[in-house]
Amino acid sequence: MTVARTAYAIFVFLHKGICVFTRKLRAKSLVVGATLAAVSALMPLSASAATAPQAATATAAAASPATVAVGSGWFGMETPGGYCLDGNSAGSVYLNPCQVPGNKYQDWNWTKWQAYSPYSGYYYFYSIHSQATGRCLDSNAAGDVYTNPCQAPGNAYQDWYWGPGNTSGYSKFTDVATSLSLWGDGGYPVGTYNNQPQYNNWGLSQ
Repeated sequence: MTVARTAYAIFVFLHKGICVFTRKLRAKSLVVGATLAAVSALMPLSASAATAPQAATATAAAASPATVAVGSGWFGMETPGGYCLDGNSAGSVYLNPCQVPGNKYQDWNWTKWQAYSPYSGYYYFYSIHSQATGRCLDSNAAGDVYTNPCQAPGNAYQDWYWGPGNTSGYSKFTDVATSLSLWGDGGYPVGTYNNQPQYNNWGLSQ
């Protein structure tokens, strides 16, 4: 065998070996790739992506303090005409001649809540519930007033802003959800209206 033919035989042998090795390596790579794809399908989020929403939630919670009770007490709520806010266990609310203190259906407990808004900072509102029934003062957008099992804080129709009345020495209660104020006049249903502000006045007695 000549030197040239020997060299050519060696070349052919090496070439075949390299090709076989390459095919085996490529097959192993495909298997590994398929395995990794299957694992990634079982893990739709990477570790960093999975923890990101938790971190964002924790940050949001830290930036928005929870609503907390910061005060409480009780009072009777009296109109300028001498009638007091009254109610029954069925949820009806009406006016009767004042019997405060002593008539638990006319005695109302209040709780002052502190909340936080990213737009206006800290603010305050009140829940008001009957001592006799434990039900909270509630209303709707139509101006109806009644009591319901307490969902305050959290149900804005049971949350009230407490501020100065339209007449000196009186208070006004405005529903957080409707922006309508508690209205009372002897001989008429209790409601929430803003068109006759003289009847939005309430004297607080104990």
